[in-house]
Amino acid sequence: MDELVPGTQRCMTPDERRELQAAWADLRTAIQPFTGMVDHADEIDCSALHAAFLSLTDEFDKVEHLVMQAQQIRQLHAGHSGE
Repeated sequence: MDELVPGTQRCMTPDERRELQAAWADLRTAIQPFTGMVDHADEIDCSALHAAFLSLTDEFDKVEHLVMQAQQIRQLHAGHSGE
């Protein structure tokens, strides 16, 4: 993820990387309760499992947004510099 195209600009700025790292840490935190429930499937509370899953997907969406935004910005810059 260091570079979009070798020899050109970095994929993410330091600020974008910090945002991504924070979002990834949040995702990993959200995975823990979900994993615990799945590991103890015989004791699952379906409402709690659903809530944990929704929390997990919200955090995943944040990570996905940051990654896609970085790529779109780089593609936009690459398109303008090629004109």
